[in-house]
Amino acid sequence: MSHAPPKAAIVGIAGPRLDAREAALFRRLPPAGVILFRRNVENPAQLRVLTAELRRALPAWPPGCGRHS
Repeated sequence: MSHAPPKAAIVGIAGPRLDAREAALFRRLPPAGVILFRRNVENPAQLRVLTAELRRALPAWPPGCGRHS
């Protein structure tokens, strides 16, 4: 029996803000998740803004799949 490979990816973003191209890509091809690296975090206030941007750009995840309100 042949199984199709999963169609999910966990992605990173380029910098401390979600740019318009990244947001458009995430809306068109939603990733399974986003991983943040040192390059994405400057301070707590900036991190709150970035996570809000990511939440707006990503579709609602199914309950229990890692996104918490």
